[in-house]
Amino acid sequence: MAVIDEIQMIGDSTRGWAWTKAILAIKAKRVHLCGDERALSIISNLLESTGDKLEERRYSRLSKLILKRKPFRL
Repeated sequence: MAVIDEIQMIGDSTRGWAWTKAILAIKAKRVHLCGDERALSIISNLLESTGDKLEERRYSRLSKLILKRKPFRL
């Protein structure tokens, strides 16, 4: 199994090739793609062309997302 995070980056015109390459070259029976659901149409079209199956699952955030007012510093 493999997990590819930030899958919405596949739609980025300058860096999307890296996510496309990762999806197409991965040697795993199952691949979990995590990220913004706006990437679904791109993923769906890509997998349709390869004959692979897409199983969509949606999850709820388990913890509250809190934005900090100040940038994080080490």
